[in-house]
Formats: sequence, structure tokens, C-alpha cells
Amino acid sequence: YELYDLFRAVLFDTNPIRGKDMVKILDLLPGNYHRLPMMPATPEVAKRLDAVLARAGLLPEGRAAAE
Repeated sequence: YELYDLFRAVLFDTNPIRGKDMVKILDLLPGNYHRLPMMPATPEVAKRLDAVLARAGLLPEGRAAAE
């Protein structure tokens, strides 16, 4: 159950880009690249993704978790 919150975070929105957003937050993807019809995360979803990654201890050093 350690990764349950991460798996749920991918489903925060119907757009499958959430997984790609988390990879970008983890600095494993150099930029915010995607093809239409995928859209970048809204600021609200980005904050939720940051919070999930922070709780999992995965937020990169120097990146503050969104409140």
C-alpha cells in the first residue's frame, strides 16, 4: 500500500498527462512536453501532485511542496 496514493494521483483527472507531470516534477523529464489532446496539469492538480510526491518522500530537493 506504500504506492497507493501515487497510483490514485494518476487518476486526479481524466487526462492521462498526470503520470507525465509527476515524472517532470521528479526531474526525469526535461520539460513540459506533450501532444494534443493532452494538456498540462492545471495549477490545482499540480499542487495535489506535489503534495502526493512530498508525502511519499519523492519531491526533489529544493522544490517546495505546494500547500
